[in-house]
Amino acid sequence: NQADAELSGDTSKDMIKTPGMIAYWSAVYASAVHEEIQVDAAYRNWRAKAELKIVAEGKPSKKGAEVKKPTLDDIKRLVESDDTFVKLKGAQGEAAHNVALAKGMVTAYDKRSNLLQSTGATKRTELEKLGVTTPAEPAKGKRGKAAAKPDPTPDIDDDEDDEDDDDF
Repeated sequence: NQADAELSGDTSKDMIKTPGMIAYWSAVYASAVHEEIQVDAAYRNWRAKAELKIVAEGKPSKKGAEVKKPTLDDIKRLVESDDTFVKLKGAQGEAAHNVALAKGMVTAYDKRSNLLQSTGATKRTELEKLGVTTPAEPAKGKRGKAAAKPDPTPDIDDDEDDEDDDDF
């Protein structure tokens, strides 16, 4: 769906969605490669059997003449003139198309991920110039360093001598 591939304008929403889309299209790509390998294997299997049959039967000749051994060009012409050849080559073309399409989508979403990362960094820089921070960037002090976080432990004053303390 083309709408899924487009940026929505909400960088956070797009950043959340993109890894899932990369995973989805990676799975589609893997399936397409698997299909391409299977289709190629089916074609090679059929072609090998067809060539062996042609060699075993010999080259068709005039009536009464001895059957001749077919040349490589004869074998190629006979194989490629078979309707099964056309069907299997069409399946190979479709499988290659599916691989290219799925790989293109994975690449597009990977580029989208990079773009979103860059866009997010640019937006954070712009907000920082305005003195606004995001959860990803803590407030910064005068020298550009992150402000010190408050110590979450309670203060304990060691100098006080309590009357209840027994000093031994």
